[in-house]
This record gives sequence, C-alpha cells and structure tokens, in this order.
Amino acid sequence: GVARSPQKEGSGSTVLEVIAAYVEHAQAYYVDPEGKPTSEMKEIVLSLRPLRFFHAEEPADAFGPLKLKRLREHLITGYEHSRYGPQPALCRKLINRRVDVIKRMFKWAASEELVPPSVYHGLQAVAGLRRGRSAARETEPVLPVDVDLVERTLPHLPPHVAGILELMLHTGMRPGEACRIRLAEIDRSGDVWLYRPSRHKTAHHGHARVIAIGPKGQAVLQRFIRVRCPDCNETGRPNTVVVVEGRCPRCGVDMVEAHLSSEPLFSPWWQREERYLQMRQARKTKVQPSQENRRKEDAQRLPGNCFQPMALAHAVRAACKRHQLPRWHPNQLRHTHATMVRRAFGLEAAQVVLGHSKADITQVYAERDEALAASVALKMG
Repeated sequence: GVARSPQKEGSGSTVLEVIAAYVEHAQAYYVDPEGKPTSEMKEIVLSLRPLRFFHAEEPADAFGPLKLKRLREHLITGYEHSRYGPQPALCRKLINRRVDVIKRMFKWAASEELVPPSVYHGLQAVAGLRRGRSAARETEPVLPVDVDLVERTLPHLPPHVAGILELMLHTGMRPGEACRIRLAEIDRSGDVWLYRPSRHKTAHHGHARVIAIGPKGQAVLQRFIRVRCPDCNETGRPNTVVVVEGRCPRCGVDMVEAHLSSEPLFSPWWQREERYLQMRQARKTKVQPSQENRRKEDAQRLPGNCFQPMALAHAVRAACKRHQLPRWHPNQLRHTHATMVRRAFGLEAAQVVLGHSKADITQVYAERDEALAASVALKMG
C-alpha cells in the first residue's frame, strides 16, 4: 500500500477517503497473472457501495460496531439508492461476505494508519449472521442438475456455450476454468489430457490445479480446435459447414490444426463468425456487392475473445425460459460431476477431481448417495 501519515483519533480521514484509498490498493492487489482485475474487485465495489452511500462524509475513526450493524440491517431489508435505484434484500451468506469486505477494508486502513487500530478491533466484535437467528433470508443449497435436463437444454444454446457446459459436465471444471481453456495449458501427450490453468480460484495461495480430461472431454475440445486447409487456407472447426470429415470441401485435402495455442478454444468472436458463415451458406440468392460486408468499421460493441461465466448463466436461463424447461444454473454441473465421481469412486476421488484441499469442502459439492445410506441401514439397522 501507499505510505500514509499517522492519523489522530477524531481528526483522521473520512469514510469516503478510506474507501478511495482502499479501492486504489485493491486495484493493484487483486489482479491475475495477466494483470487483469479478478472477480474479487467487483465484490469489493458492491460491498463498499452501501458504506459509501450511508457514511461517506463521516469520520472513519467514528465508524463502530453499532453503525456496522445498522448498515447490515439495510442489506437485510433492502434500501433505495439515489444513483443505483432500489437495492434488493440480500441473503444471509452474501450479507456476511459483504460485511467481511468492510471489515477487511478497515483492517487495511489500520495497517496504513488511516484509522486507529481500535476501529478495526471494534468491528471484529460484530459476529456474522447465523442461520435461523436473523431476519435475513436463506438460500437453497446448490444441488446437482439432472443430466437429462442438461442434454435437453444443450441443443437450444449457442454452440460454443454448449461446448463449455459439456466440458464442465465431463470434468467438473469451474465455469471460469472452462471459459478460459487454451491449448497452451493442456498436455495432450497421454491418453488422459492434463489441463493446468494459469488462472484459478486458489492460484494466489500458491496451489497448483491440474484437471484430468478423459475421452468425453477430449471429444468436446476437439470439436473446437480450429483447422486450416493447406491449399486454400480456408479455416474452420471440424464437422462444420467449412470442414466436413476433416477435409476441405473445396480442395478435398486433409485439414491441419491451425488453432493458436494462446487463443481460448471457446470464443464469442469465433461463434459470431461461424453464425455469419452459416447464414451465407444458407442463402438462396446471390449477395449484392454492396451487401457483402455490412459491418461497421467503428462498431461500439464487438464480441470478446473469451466468454465470461455470467454469460453462460444468462444463456442457460434464456434457453430454459424460451423452451419451457426447468431452470438450472451452470454451477450445478460441478455438483453433478462431483456426485457421480463420489458415487462411483468415493469421497477421496471426488476431492482430487475437484481440486479441494479438504474433504469437508467436497461434501458440499458431492451429494450423499441416499441409496448407499439406505443399504447400510437395511443391513445394520
């Protein structure tokens, strides 16, 4: 952090000044190996929004446990923000996370002598909300999604989104790991491919993450490795309108792999290009010269090179609503894979596959096999 001059109690920084200093620190601290902000930055901004709205001009060293509790009440009931409109009531777990961010900010401020240490120690006395002991609403636990429902949804999704979800189902990857997968991070030398993502949830703790990809997952990835015709340089994906059975439809020669190892396998930009190509192939009439390229050179919004996890959730929700399917969320796929692994190979195997350091974390993801419990009860009880 930036060195600050010592502050005297009662004459120090305002809450707004502390927030500004902490956000500046967080923007430099919470970055991935590529220098891009992590998802934690968004959580910090959202957590500090109500603090800034209700207490911006107050002295930071006067913010104590009672004010934190009153602020938490606004998160429980919801409130009207002058700039961002109605803020909904949050669930208990999310409220605890938001309050922890505020405490973390004051801990950092105390280390920078922006506030006296007593301010942070006072806030520590505010315990997190307990289940059934507060007015905050509870959320239902994330459960596995039925594989049949996933398979009924996939045909209604864009091809690259469907590929990401298939990969998650077969490997138990987190959404961010599946969205960012690149050939440069995959060891394809053995029967089982090994994916070592450079960015993952516990990378900042120094933990390594290795994801084993079997035949089903490999088949998904192979559909998205771009290939090129060595004669005419036509580029596309296997088994699409450009590439049929591994051969160029123009020249009839075998295509060669042309995917850049640093490019994501799943790309919004390539998905759009493929859709445009399919539309051109399906035309019945000749394209007029003036209509061959109608793209704006200075377009304000262009598809990115890599999908964001939130985009997967939006796509699934829209598809389920459009086709009257039960709603589910991509995060449930990790629970589904964990449950299948645990049922077939045990808790330790599920722990290794998910990349958890502790088995009790895996218990959250791997649903207990009720059939096994019933079998034990029948024999022992």
